[in-house]
Parts: sequence; C-alpha cells; structure tokens
Amino acid sequence: MRHWSVRNNNLTIVRRSASHAVLDALRPVLNMRRGAEL
Repeated sequence: MRHWSVRNNNLTIVRRSASHAVLDALRPVLNMRRGAEL
C-alpha cells in the first residue's frame, strides 16, 4: 500500500509539472490573441 501511494504521488507531481509547462507555453499565445482582439 505504501509503495503504491508513493508511486501515485510521483505521478501526480509529474502530471502537475507537465500541466504547468503546458500553461507556460500557451500563455504567450493567449496573450497575443488577447492583444489581437483588442
């Protein structure tokens, strides 16, 4: 059980960092779109 929980925590951390990287990559694109709309 403990081993599984540790493994699950690692997966969540990886998933979280991956989503943050995607958001950071999309942020400039979204800002450009917002500027174009204005």
